[in-house]
Amino acid sequence: VLAFMLRRTKRQVLEDLPPKIIQDILCPMTPFQNALYAAFNSASLDSHLATLEDDSPHPPKGLTSLLFLKRLANHPVLVLQGNRQSSSGHLEKANDLFADYF
Repeated sequence: VLAFMLRRTKRQVLEDLPPKIIQDILCPMTPFQNALYAAFNSASLDSHLATLEDDSPHPPKGLTSLLFLKRLANHPVLVLQGNRQSSSGHLEKANDLFADYF
């Protein structure tokens, strides 16, 4: 028996699909996340200024800083060392949205 593969392109099924709905839901950071964010920004600014004043051959690590802030905004556990219990704005917003269903 030969294998049979059915392949349809988006153009072929586009008429059968419902319209796409895009919703932006703002998830404010928790006070703990805000405190970590502010602490990182002040420490990061000081280290960047010190690097510029020292004429160091190594430029500030901009992409590393952005990745750290992205992880912090998603959930503080992603940037904290050890097992700390904390909450995130995303988790709180999801709990609010799905509270009626569970």
